[in-house]
Amino acid sequence: MHSNTQPSYIETLPAEVLARILLLLKRDQDRENIGEGYGSPLEPVADVLTQVSRCFRNVARGCALLWTTVAVEQATPVDRVQAYCLLSGSAPLSLRIHLDEKWRASPPKVDHVFKLLNTLLGHSHRWQSLSLYLGRECTVERSVVAYLCTSAAPILKYFTLSISGIDTIDTTVAFSTPTMPTVFAQGTDGISTLRLRGLAIHAFRPPLQKITTLHLDGTLPVPISYEAFTDILTTPWHLTRLSVYGDAVYNWPVVYNPLSAISVPKLESLRIHSNDGVAFQGILLNINAPLLRSLALKSMMENDLGDAGALSVSLPQVEDLAFGDFDLSEVGYAVVVRVFPSIETFRLGHTTLGASKAFKVLSTVLDPGHGPLGAVPVPWPRLQTLQIGVDTQDEPWLLQDLLRNRREMGHPLSRVEAITAQQDFDGRTEVEKWVAEAIIGEELDVDVMWDRGEIRWPFHLDEDHVDSDDNLFD
Repeated sequence: MHSNTQPSYIETLPAEVLARILLLLKRDQDRENIGEGYGSPLEPVADVLTQVSRCFRNVARGCALLWTTVAVEQATPVDRVQAYCLLSGSAPLSLRIHLDEKWRASPPKVDHVFKLLNTLLGHSHRWQSLSLYLGRECTVERSVVAYLCTSAAPILKYFTLSISGIDTIDTTVAFSTPTMPTVFAQGTDGISTLRLRGLAIHAFRPPLQKITTLHLDGTLPVPISYEAFTDILTTPWHLTRLSVYGDAVYNWPVVYNPLSAISVPKLESLRIHSNDGVAFQGILLNINAPLLRSLALKSMMENDLGDAGALSVSLPQVEDLAFGDFDLSEVGYAVVVRVFPSIETFRLGHTTLGASKAFKVLSTVLDPGHGPLGAVPVPWPRLQTLQIGVDTQDEPWLLQDLLRNRREMGHPLSRVEAITAQQDFDGRTEVEKWVAEAIIGEELDVDVMWDRGEIRWPFHLDEDHVDSDDNLFD
C-alpha cells in the first residue's frame, strides 16, 4: 500500500487513464476465471483496488464499469449487493448467482436469499448476463427460477441456467414443445447465448427464436429424446454455434434418414463431448449444416466415428478441426481424414506430436488405393495451420520431419501454433527454443501460446463477453 503523502507514479496519471488501466485488470481477471465456473477463489478486482490507496479507492468507486459483475451466494451480505448495484450506476450488469443445497437449510437462510434476489430484481432492466446455478430448485414453493426469471429483462443477452436437483418436475412442461417459453416469456426476447445444464434442459426454456449460441450440457444421466433435441435446435432462426456436452440425448437414429435429419442451415461451429461415444455419430450422421466450418470433438476414441468401412457420412465443408482428450490409431486417423477431407486448420491442443499418431499420418505419402487412407495419397492437402502441444522432452525432429515431408509432398504448412502450459519466463523460453530448433530452414509463421488445456470454443475469443461457465471441456 502506498503512502497517501508519497503517491506512486501510476497515481499521478489522470483519473480517466487510471480508470482505463483498472478496467483492463478487471478484464484480465474475468479471462482468468474462464473454466473456474462458480465460486471462483479470486477476490473481485473492484474490492481489491479499493484497498490499495485512497487514490485507487476514489478512482475505483467513480468507475461504474468496475462494479458491473455481481457475484451472489447464500451468505453474501445484502448491503454488498446493494453497493455494487449503486456503484455500477446505469451500466449493464452481469450476475453470477450460486446457490447450493444449503441455501434451503432453514427459513432464515431462505429469507436472506430472497432479500438478495429482491435487490437484484430492482435492476432487471440492466441485466445483460445472468448465470444461475441451483443445487436444488423448488418448483412448488419459493422457486428461485420463478422469482427471478418471470421478470422483464429487456437487454439480457447471455443466460446460463444450471440445476442439479428439482423437488418436482411438471411433466406437462418437461415434455412440451420447446417453442413454448417457460421462463422470461415476456419482456425478454433478446437472449442470444443460452446454456442449459443438468435438469434445466428438461424443465426451463426461455424464448429460443433469437438464440445464436446454444450450450446443452448433459451433466446428469437424464437425457432428452431425439425429437425434443430436434425441436430445440430447429426453433432458433439463426443458430450459428452449438455445443453438446455428455450424452444429453437418447434414441439417436443410427442410419441417416432425410425425414429425421436436423436442418441447421446457419450453423457454423459445433463442439461435441460424449461419454460413451454415441453422440459423435448421432450428431454428425443426422445434422444437416451446409455452412459448418469449425468442429471440436472431445474424448473421441477409436471407432467412435465408425470403422473405415462403416461410416457413411462425409463433411467436406468442415475446415477447422480440434481434438481434445482423444485416442486414435493410424486407422482411426484415416477415418477422420476421409470424413473431413477439407481440413485447413488442425488443433491438437496440449497433445504433443510424440503422443499422437497424427505425426506419421500427416507426413506420409501413400500410393493411391493402398494403406489406411485408401485412395487419398496426401492426407489433408489443404492443411495450412497445425496447432500442437509442446513437450521439450520430445525430440525437435518430430516436427522437423513433418514440416519437411509436407513441403516435399507439395503441400507445406504455413503456420504452427505451439501450445504450452508454461507461464513462467524460463519455461516459455525453453518452449520457444524448442520450436525455433524444430523450424530451422522453414518459412512459416509461428506463435507460442499459453493455454490451460481445454478446447477453447469458439476458436476465436469473443472480446465482448467472457463465458466463465464454459468449464466442462477442460
